[in-house]
Amino acid sequence: MKRVTAKKAEAAARSESGVVGEAAAEEIIEQGGERQREERPSVSVRLGGKDYRLRSHASEKSLQQVASYVDLAMQKIRERTDTVDSQDIALLTSLNLAREVLQLREQVEAGGAGSVARLRSLIELVEAELPVEGA
Repeated sequence: MKRVTAKKAEAAARSESGVVGEAAAEEIIEQGGERQREERPSVSVRLGGKDYRLRSHASEKSLQQVASYVDLAMQKIRERTDTVDSQDIALLTSLNLAREVLQLREQVEAGGAGSVARLRSLIELVEAELPVEGA
């Protein structure tokens, strides 16, 4: 199995996902002036025909779902571009996935304002149909 380099693991450790490579298996935590090591469970995933071991507090099922999604995205890029270089495939895949994330964020932000306005109008409709107390 491929081992993730310390630099890559360190970068992953700083990411929001909480997934780190095997090289960063133990996380040092400051608690009351004492340094403690926290062991994260290890999960094997397969991406682009290669096996990787990931350490995370996320469930194995969750990590397998993420890995399957990424692997499928990589396969689509490979088929559409006829690219064989795994680094190019990984880069193009990460760009596509980042685009998806940004589009979803924009939709949530735009939908949030629309949803609030819609909810207010529904509340007003319901309140208009309710009998007035004391009348």
